[in-house]
Amino acid sequence: MELDKRIEAWGKELALVRSRMEELGPIAVGTLSSSRKKYRTKDGKEHVCGDSAVLKFAGSGKGLTVRIPRDKEKAVRKLLENGREWRKLSKKHMQLSSRLAVYGALKKNCS
Repeated sequence: MELDKRIEAWGKELALVRSRMEELGPIAVGTLSSSRKKYRTKDGKEHVCGDSAVLKFAGSGKGLTVRIPRDKEKAVRKLLENGREWRKLSKKHMQLSSRLAVYGALKKNCS
């Protein structure tokens, strides 16, 4: 009986995790850093360009970097935040579905 209650609770939690994953919307997996360009003129003066955001992510077997315009930086940060949340939920989903598979099989074999 106790196993039935646990399995039912895990099933409900799994459904909740699935719904939260669906609500996230678009995601991006990577890191966002800032880059500052420096250059020196012929007369020896050093100039610094403003900070620009750089998105680093994996693509087709190698790391890729993309410069992000200032006006799009907030949207990209939201995508990355969604990606981190999706990764956490994905791990939880895998854990719960594994539990349900194992304990569900045990329940069928024991009955």
